[in-house]
Amino acid sequence: MKFKGEKVKKKLVLIGAGDFAEIAYEYFTFDSDYEVTGFCVEKKYLLKDELAQLPVVPYEEIEKKYTHLVYMRFLSRYPIHN
Repeated sequence: MKFKGEKVKKKLVLIGAGDFAEIAYEYFTFDSDYEVTGFCVEKKYLLKDELAQLPVVPYEEIEKKYTHLVYMRFLSRYPIHN
């Protein structure tokens, strides 16, 4: 239920499911205009089905899972240094 004057939160899927993704989840959940609706990782790195009581889906299947809405994506990985 939306109250008058209440902002509609934008849906967000976080790319990643590690420690940084959990930190990003906390930030977006409590300090932003976004609603985190799930996480995704490449299929070969999928180690769990759920994080923060939200689904973790293979990146290759993200468009099947989230078909009806426009979603934002946030990359939640540490930078890789060579």
